[in-house]
Amino acid sequence: MDRYIVAGGLVVSSKGSMPANLLVEDGRITEWVGDLRERDLPIIDAGGTLILPGIIDAHTHFHMASGDQFTVDDFSFGGRLAASAGVTSIIDFIEPLSTQNLSEAIMARFEDVKGCPLDYQFHLVIPQRFARDPAWFELIDRYHLAAVKGFTTYREDGLCLDAEDLENLLAWASKHVGLLTFHAEDDGLLRAAEEKLLAKGQSDICFFPQSRPLDTEEIAIRKLLAIGSLPADLYFVHLSTRKALDTIIEARQTHPDRALWVETCPQYLVLDESVYEREADLNTVCPPLRTHEDQAALWMGIRTGIVDVVASDHCAFALEMKRSSTWQATRAGLPSVDAILPVLVNEGVGKGRISWEDLVRVTSENPARLFRLKGKGSLTPGHDADFVMISGHKPLDTKETFLQSRAAYSPFHKEQMDRRWLKHVVRRGEFLVLDGRLEASLGNGSFIPLG
Repeated sequence: MDRYIVAGGLVVSSKGSMPANLLVEDGRITEWVGDLRERDLPIIDAGGTLILPGIIDAHTHFHMASGDQFTVDDFSFGGRLAASAGVTSIIDFIEPLSTQNLSEAIMARFEDVKGCPLDYQFHLVIPQRFARDPAWFELIDRYHLAAVKGFTTYREDGLCLDAEDLENLLAWASKHVGLLTFHAEDDGLLRAAEEKLLAKGQSDICFFPQSRPLDTEEIAIRKLLAIGSLPADLYFVHLSTRKALDTIIEARQTHPDRALWVETCPQYLVLDESVYEREADLNTVCPPLRTHEDQAALWMGIRTGIVDVVASDHCAFALEMKRSSTWQATRAGLPSVDAILPVLVNEGVGKGRISWEDLVRVTSENPARLFRLKGKGSLTPGHDADFVMISGHKPLDTKETFLQSRAAYSPFHKEQMDRRWLKHVVRRGEFLVLDGRLEASLGNGSFIPLG
């Protein structure tokens, strides 16, 4: 259907909820209709449902290179997996291989994404070898990419940026519209922790969290904030600890004119370090899973607006790629693109930790605003018809077996991932999930322009 009306639902935004009838035409919401009798159009009955803007996952790693292998969920399958849990748009990464220059990496990634059923954008990763090359300044604008990403660790992979590199990125960010995002773990502290463990012969996988101590995140953030004379806006990905969050709060109070943005992930909200006592290799992720105290701080951060975005950091490796007896050899990453909405609904809204308005703010409105995603993040007229319909948080009468990552495991508990309340998922007017079931055939997504 190119034209139809979604009638009788309760539309949710960060400011509240209100009843509305949405007129969908050619993939966009063109009007909130008053009298339905004046329109001779098909009607989608949304009575008894909440209508949320489609989930924007601002942090995925589909078909990402890891040594001579790749993450197992490519854009086609990973997009279907994400759609099955309410995601309608993603921002993935362009990370040059050692044999590629930046232009080659960009063009290759635009080939990779063909067949993705979701709308998409990209962050451009700046490895150390390109950090002082002004060419990437022009590439960001030429290809209309959402953001630049830098690392303060992974020196062995050629990603760790030194002080002069960071100055260069910060100088760019202070003068340009594009957002500068960072993986913040302090490389020096990580190396010291690794050397200490190895000196004691503690290479077993159970020592993985000790190889990446809690303070490495906080220290890396403090060092980044201290660099440069120009107050660049920064976005910190996958924050995992209370201390790191407190550092951001302190910096915002000290420098209220500087924009600092915080992202966390569903795994840091509901999984804790106790998993390393069991299947440590399957649960390795960087930063590691932390404590219940850290979880509580992150939930509070969502509720109070300190945490700006919840994204997945989906990085799915097959079981044989994850299995390892040592923390040095394991591949870090978790399958989680299908966990954002279920975790926030079941563990957040369902348990009174956050509101529906909080959920919309961190999964739709803020990602769209921060990364300038044109037409996304809202259900007001003029925006894309990307929405999720939730059946009043009551289970639908379905025995649907949910699609699972090709990683063949999930770190999340079954009750955390339950989404029997998910009725419809729509991307630019097309139903990806209909009555709780993922459609067999999905159309292709589109590159999201910047606004």
